[in-house]
Amino acid sequence: MSIEWCKLFHDFADDVKFLRVAEMTGSTVELAQACFARAMCRASSNPDRGSLAGVDFEEFAWWFSKPVELIRSLFAAFEKVSRMIKDGRLANWAKRQGAAAAKLAEAVSPGAVRTRRWRQKKKRDRRQQEMLFAFTGGAAFPVTSDGSRPSHASPGPSPSAGDRDLESDFTLSEESDARARARRSFASGDFAKFLEVYPHKVDLVLARAAFAEAVRNGAGIEEILAGVRRYCATKPADREWMNPANFLKRKRWEDQPASARTTIEIADDDEPFFYTDREAFWARDWDEYPHLRPENMTREEYLRPYREADERERQKQAEYLAEHEDAA
Repeated sequence: MSIEWCKLFHDFADDVKFLRVAEMTGSTVELAQACFARAMCRASSNPDRGSLAGVDFEEFAWWFSKPVELIRSLFAAFEKVSRMIKDGRLANWAKRQGAAAAKLAEAVSPGAVRTRRWRQKKKRDRRQQEMLFAFTGGAAFPVTSDGSRPSHASPGPSPSAGDRDLESDFTLSEESDARARARRSFASGDFAKFLEVYPHKVDLVLARAAFAEAVRNGAGIEEILAGVRRYCATKPADREWMNPANFLKRKRWEDQPASARTTIEIADDDEPFFYTDREAFWARDWDEYPHLRPENMTREEYLRPYREADERERQKQAEYLAEHEDAA
């Protein structure tokens, strides 16, 4: 008996859409993911592949031990969030499940079905008559079903293919470790610690996803918190707070900014210090760090607030000098 399959995309466990669905319905992320995975199984086993026709919400409610109204609200949210469900079907089912699912999604005539079954039977019969392989000393020697060897030798797997297999296993292992590291980080409350320190708490769904991505890529919570503290200590007063998701996605915790300089009092002679080089300082920042430039902003727009701040500082300096000259 053959087992039929449907594909599950790699980022299913970390897809931000399930966070939005959970927030909209007052449910949990786990229930939203489990409900959508069950819907995928139903759509895959449906004669009209990808269709959710015949899905029984009461059966879902019984399986998950949840109210049927909650199940209905979850499916309604699936239709609203990125159109995960569209017109009673899982969106882009054939495209996401591959060429085989695309063929199954097409209308097939009874004659074509009989032809397909006949070809599958012939393929199974041919496999039963094919040569068996006996592995000795790491080399593959083909033998027939009666135990005799054919006259020609069969080449073994190429080294390059083996190398690719090893590389694939190593990559999958790294990916699994990274996801486990992210889960442990959330379980230990690292994201909550980040929010306690970060002053601008907006768009937390995207911030949560960006935090998970940063941890998967090897960032540690102490490293991120230290970067947040540096950012808070050195952010110019005339600049808006950065969105936490952008702070994490652009790895701004790695920044090493110069100390923010403002108007201060000089202890020796009690004369104020006027800082009038903001534009030049941030112009170097723009030129030397192109990957940190704000999106959809020109150089002129970026430097305009610093130029205006310099002008205000020069005006204060001129007023101070004029006042003291008159006093002298």
